[in-house]
Amino acid sequence: MENVKNQSIYKRIFKKFVYSILEVDKVCGFLGKDVVVGVSGGLDSLSLYTFLKEYYKLRKFEGRVYGVNVVLGKGDLKPVRFDDVINIFPERKDFDNFNCSLCARLRKIEVFKFCEGRGIKFVAFGHIANDYAENFIWNALYHKRLESMPLCRNYFNGKFFVVRPFAFVFKKDILRYANLMVLKDIEIKCELKNRVRQDVREFLNKMETDEVSVYKNLLEIIKENKFYGE
Repeated sequence: MENVKNQSIYKRIFKKFVYSILEVDKVCGFLGKDVVVGVSGGLDSLSLYTFLKEYYKLRKFEGRVYGVNVVLGKGDLKPVRFDDVINIFPERKDFDNFNCSLCARLRKIEVFKFCEGRGIKFVAFGHIANDYAENFIWNALYHKRLESMPLCRNYFNGKFFVVRPFAFVFKKDILRYANLMVLKDIEIKCELKNRVRQDVREFLNKMETDEVSVYKNLLEIIKENKFYGE
């Protein structure tokens, strides 16, 4: 009986995941191509990597899904030990003001180098619907901009594309999927990253109720008005 229940849950999650990646594919056309998934070790990126590999196999795509982790940040960071994830160790430099924005740029550079060596154009990050909602509120309150994150963004005149296939997947389904697939959060938390947007996340979580999902409402606003940003 439990196995039947799990199959039913998986089917519902599968449909939601496929809906999201197909919606993003309409914008960027990445499905079936070689794609690099940035794997931090958190459940969002692990779920994206695991599901995309499964989906590619199911659809018999010729393209390959690579998992890449860039070991970079503040504190005692270690490589991700998961399946065939490739760990990249860039040269560590001391910066006067090392922050999340700089870290993200440095990570992209390393991933782009990896892609360039293999002729890959598409990089997928594991940002989910909750991240879009939080980013939207963050930009509105702190930067006076009505925008979140792009579904697809090209770099260097189309040489590379960054896509977010799970843009329409909510955290609750990530947690359900991770539980079914026995995925564990193995990310070594950066001492800086833990503070990023935490105040916005706590605010939205307090507003979330069983009757009204503020995350879902915010995503609808973003989607209907195309507040994705550039």
